[in-house]
Amino acid sequence: RKRVAWRGGTFAETLGGIALSGLGVALALSLPRPPVLQMPLDPTSLRVGTLNLRGGYSLYFGSDLNATAEALWRSGVDILLLQDVETGRLVSGGVDQVTWLGRTLNMNAVYLPTVEGLQGLAVLSRLPIVQSGSAELSAASKATAVQFVRLLKPNGAVLDIYNTQLSLIFRS
Repeated sequence: RKRVAWRGGTFAETLGGIALSGLGVALALSLPRPPVLQMPLDPTSLRVGTLNLRGGYSLYFGSDLNATAEALWRSGVDILLLQDVETGRLVSGGVDQVTWLGRTLNMNAVYLPTVEGLQGLAVLSRLPIVQSGSAELSAASKATAVQFVRLLKPNGAVLDIYNTQLSLIFRS
């Protein structure tokens, strides 16, 4: 015979069961949310972050640039140093990640190509960029460089930032 578990119960029991189920669902949905980072207490401080985008792929080969941008926005980062960022390779869907992230996060961007002109280093900043430069580094494996960016702080002082990507060298 087909039976419905709540059939024959009172209206109050049915309403209580629905309310209890709704409370359980609301609790379950509120638990996995990541905490929102607090802004620095000192307004004269800057948050600097570094991220190897690996071409836009996560450690599990997922590609979600929107989720990356949302996490960066939540972090409150003011200056972001990127490595392995791509600007149009087919592997990353032809997306210019530097331009896309810069526009999405409302940040100024400077890009330095290191691998085939399509992958490299980038600095994104909420502060104005007044100067940038670079120097190539000798490498046994993947081409790399040092990126230099000079930023203008609100008080008129300059802030020099250096960005690079180094890798291990195994000798046999």
